[in-house]
Amino acid sequence: MKRTKVTLMLILLLCSSFITDSPEQNYASIGRYYELECGIPTSIQLAQAMYESHYGKSEVGRASNNHFGIRAFATWGGSVYVTPKGTKYRAYKNVWDSWEDHANFLHLHYPAAIGKPWQHWVKYCRGYGGSPQYWQTIGQIIQKYKLYKYDITNVKELYP
Repeated sequence: MKRTKVTLMLILLLCSSFITDSPEQNYASIGRYYELECGIPTSIQLAQAMYESHYGKSEVGRASNNHFGIRAFATWGGSVYVTPKGTKYRAYKNVWDSWEDHANFLHLHYPAAIGKPWQHWVKYCRGYGGSPQYWQTIGQIIQKYKLYKYDITNVKELYP
């Protein structure tokens, strides 16, 4: 029953999306998909993509399809993009793969936040970015651009 509900909601969300001039609207469908599948608020995903790569427009984003600035450490078994300064980032065949890996990464490293609203993420999560204020910055981006409007409000029912 849970899978059927998720599938139905996913179909409705993807069918209702269209290409716009707004990157957050364009990527909201992917974010909603992973909100339903993994319990990560769409607003968190959008804010991180905006902050880390300006939705793929940064050097790393363009060269590697890495929208989230996820580094390629020794345990990473996929493709790698190396910056001129020698920093290694995960590289993807396409943008969708970047969003999928990001969702899996957050699901693995922040299990206590899964299914919680964006406010929980920015208040209780630690790590990810290089700054101790990383999650506060993500929260400020969500508020400034009203990214919370893309969240699926009943995701708690799917992840009790």
